[in-house]
Amino acid sequence: MPKKLNVWTCCTNGSGLAGRRGMPTVGLGPGNIRDAHIIDESIELLQLYKVVEVYKNLVTEIVQ
Repeated sequence: MPKKLNVWTCCTNGSGLAGRRGMPTVGLGPGNIRDAHIIDESIELLQLYKVVEVYKNLVTEIVQ
């Protein structure tokens, strides 16, 4: 999965960590932000499978 740095145009709980507490914060998840938290919110299964691998690899790196 290519790495992409960008600015989120929405609000997450990360804003409290990064903004108020100055903690480095990463926003990471599948789907399109335009489709988040709406009626019938959904993601493609391929996106789910890919992000499971990303999360697995992230945890593996952290615990080593």
